[in-house]
Amino acid sequence: MDAHPKDQDPDHPLDGSWNTPTWVWWARNSPLGIIMSGYGAVSVFFVLSGFVLPLSWFKSRSYSSIYGGLFRRYLRLMLPMLLCLSFYYIAAKMDFTTRKGTFGKVKPKTFLEFLEDGTIGVWFMNTDYAGLTWTLSVELFASYFIYVIALVPIHYNGRFWVYGLTLFFAYLPRFTDAYNFTQYGFDSMYAARPSYLYDKAIRMHLPTFAWGVIFADIECININGRRPLDVIRKLSIWVKIPLNLFLFTLFITFGTVDIEPLNNIRDPENQKYSLIISFGYIIGMPICMLIAALSIFFLCLTSRVAYIILDSRPFQFMGEISYCLYLMHTLIIEWPMKELQYYWVQQGIDYDYAAYYTFLIFCPVLIIIAWLCTLAIDTPAKNLVMDIDINCREQPPKPRKGKAPIKQVGCGEFFITRWQVWTIAIYLLTIFIITETYQSLDGNRERITADGGGHRPPGMQAT
Repeated sequence: MDAHPKDQDPDHPLDGSWNTPTWVWWARNSPLGIIMSGYGAVSVFFVLSGFVLPLSWFKSRSYSSIYGGLFRRYLRLMLPMLLCLSFYYIAAKMDFTTRKGTFGKVKPKTFLEFLEDGTIGVWFMNTDYAGLTWTLSVELFASYFIYVIALVPIHYNGRFWVYGLTLFFAYLPRFTDAYNFTQYGFDSMYAARPSYLYDKAIRMHLPTFAWGVIFADIECININGRRPLDVIRKLSIWVKIPLNLFLFTLFITFGTVDIEPLNNIRDPENQKYSLIISFGYIIGMPICMLIAALSIFFLCLTSRVAYIILDSRPFQFMGEISYCLYLMHTLIIEWPMKELQYYWVQQGIDYDYAAYYTFLIFCPVLIIIAWLCTLAIDTPAKNLVMDIDINCREQPPKPRKGKAPIKQVGCGEFFITRWQVWTIAIYLLTIFIITETYQSLDGNRERITADGGGHRPPGMQAT
């Protein structure tokens, strides 16, 4: 099957949004599309966040798990985000790109704007650097919701009624809006103007985190050494096999459904799968994603095979680098992958093959970069945030057995004696000096700001 004629146009994106190459078309029109379903993965991530964040609280009932998590959450997410976004800023301001559209919204920004974006803007749905940052805006807000809903109901009888009523309160206006009984503003975030995006995203995705909290609570209930879900875990293998297959089928089937406004602008033959699975979007795409996320999450909690797979070293490694992998993958896609693919298309290579080759080349590159960023950015930032938390507490935690008592110092002394603080400060100052120096030469600032063009090697045309 030849690729759609529109797919040969190198001005169309690689991300499978529309007018896709042949291999992406096949993935988008079958359950195999789950391998590239970013929306399904985001929903699973939201449920996982709701599960992981309060887990230590449900196990220990230690209030430090709540207030410590609340105190650390912003810094824990922000510091790696700021440092990873600096790579986007460097690529844009140092003329590393060859296409006008690559990081086009970043190129006119000043260094102070970058600092504001990285520390504040992206947490209020600024997506100038990478479209994926909207999920972290929701994640930060939802983190506080997670801790509240984990803390309060557990102190009351009938807490699962509280969970249920919370979900009812959150989902009912979405259903009544979806079927035009009400107009509360719970329409899709994917059709909203940028100024409304933050509000719409919070409304749409906040309840998803509550499901993770409920799973965490259920998992920590211990009745005479048994947990509620052990009933499922101990079923006969002849029951577990069809049950697990059913759950996995729900995941790959509903997790591949696309956004309705985006699906509607595709060619008719590319719309069928999502329309069939969602019954013509009678079941909205967010509900399809929720079904997929809950199915795979329940499967992972109750299946011994799934546990063995997820507990394997490769999956542990991917979990360790997942945050930096998430932050850096857009940089790799938007810059070297797309620019190399477009260059190959201009040289006469088939669009499909060019996209496939760039995928094969840069997948291992991205994993290596994410691993290095985890070692150099994420882990040191996590340790620094933990040190800040402990140093600022009125009552520091008791030292572990065999360890010296924790010594708290003043803020000035604390930051002066932390190598992470000096490293971040020197790194950001270096970026400022290098980028400002380069832009002051030969009219680079005006050229980059005006058209976003970069210096192109011979034979490479702007697209």
